[in-house]
Amino acid sequence: MLFALAGGNWIHITSIVHVRSVMFNAILENACSEQGARMSAMDNSSRNAGEMLDRLTLTYYNRWLTFLLC
Repeated sequence: MLFALAGGNWIHITSIVHVRSVMFNAILENACSEQGARMSAMDNSSRNAGEMLDRLTLTYYNRWLTFLLC
C-alpha cells in the first residue's frame, strides 16, 4: 500500500511537502505581484508621457500660430 509507512513517518513527509508547497506559493505570489506593479507603473508612465506630449504639441502650435499672425 502507498501509505503503509512505518512509525508515523508519513506525517513527517507530508509536512515537509506542505511546507515546501507553501514556500513555493509565497515566492510565486511575490514574483507575480512585482510584475503586476511594474506593469502598472509602466502603464501610468506611458499615459503621463502621452499627456505631456499632447500639451507640448498644443503649446508649440499656439506659439507657432502667434508667430505667424504677428
